[in-house]
Amino acid sequence: MQSIGFKDFPLAWFSDILAVLEFSHFKTIYTINDAFMNIRISGFSISGSVDNHKLKSKAAFEFYYYLITQKKKYFSKKQIEILLRRISSCYVYNKKEVHLFLIISRLHFKNLAFKGYWNFVKSILKNYNKK
Repeated sequence: MQSIGFKDFPLAWFSDILAVLEFSHFKTIYTINDAFMNIRISGFSISGSVDNHKLKSKAAFEFYYYLITQKKKYFSKKQIEILLRRISSCYVYNKKEVHLFLIISRLHFKNLAFKGYWNFVKSILKNYNKK
């Protein structure tokens, strides 16, 4: 397990999720669905803070990009479509990062996800028309 560590995403956001996937070698992960736990979220925590939205978005982008480009073989076509939708939303809400548009566009075309790409473009236009 020494070869698997925590990925250095901003704020360590998504690092725990990726670690679980990699420790399991992308195989079945068992959970306890009836368990309860309390989580305290405040403005002082990473989850509750609104000051770090850009870093959270950057981490989300890096996480999905890593899965699509480095771990694609572990996902079905449908799961890749979901990952593409999620990485696309990283741009839709942060349109100042134009290079992300190009990267996301390339990912859609590389994965032959033309319908997903069209939905991505429509969501940008829809979001743009709201302003």
